[in-house]
Amino acid sequence: MASPLESFITAFYKTSDDSSPAGTTAYVNYFTPTATATFGLKSFTGTDALTKMREGMWAPVSKRHHVAEGIYTVPGVTGYGEGDGHIFPQEVMIRGKVTYTLAKGPHIGEEVTVGWAARMVFDDPRSEEKKMKEYTVWLDSTPLLVAQGLVIRETEGSVGEVTVTDK
Repeated sequence: MASPLESFITAFYKTSDDSSPAGTTAYVNYFTPTATATFGLKSFTGTDALTKMREGMWAPVSKRHHVAEGIYTVPGVTGYGEGDGHIFPQEVMIRGKVTYTLAKGPHIGEEVTVGWAARMVFDDPRSEEKKMKEYTVWLDSTPLLVAQGLVIRETEGSVGEVTVTDK
């Protein structure tokens, strides 16, 4: 039997893979109204920003499928007991993979799989309804960009800064 934390994470990523308007609403409902979600260097705060971000992230793909391969609680961070004896933590790290089906570029319909890591921080893990106040994702989007026919170049005169173009 899955713990409450495992059930939450499974349901969250299943919702994340739903491109429908109802999926967007359900996805945003996993967050507090003032939550911040960070994907790489871009952060989005509040319900409106999360909704717009969520709608925009479907442009290059027609399908996504997330698989959480490992769930790790953070040592020293307090967890709270559930009725069945499981602990629901304040903070958790997850690693996994996501498979995208491309909707743009020269490889439409093909799949690209990349690894990712995420951090969830819950507003009040003792609450009946679990909500994230912070969510951060680290993912190397290079394979997805290249499969879309985009070119990644180091920006001239800078260190570590890149430009993405279609030529």
